[in-house]
Amino acid sequence: MLWKHFEQLAYIFTCHSAQCNDVWSMSLLEFWTFCKQRKIPTRYLNMAKIDLMFVTIDSKSQAEHEPHNPKRVFIFREFIEGIVRLSVARQKNPRNP
Repeated sequence: MLWKHFEQLAYIFTCHSAQCNDVWSMSLLEFWTFCKQRKIPTRYLNMAKIDLMFVTIDSKSQAEHEPHNPKRVFIFREFIEGIVRLSVARQKNPRNP
């Protein structure tokens, strides 16, 4: 499914992210905006849970010291991992979607 929609996901990422030193990255604040605009939060998955999900995804040491810093950034592969986790977490019962 990701392969089929890869170009669309890459486009969405670049629309909601910024380029710095030839690398596209998305801040946590930009991701929160993306989630709100796309109506991703549900009653089973609120923004606080989404925030905690990205603390586990972020592989940078910056997350250890400031996990909820809105300026904390992540790259495209971390965004894709987050999209997969969000799609599972949005279900009422993730084990039985």
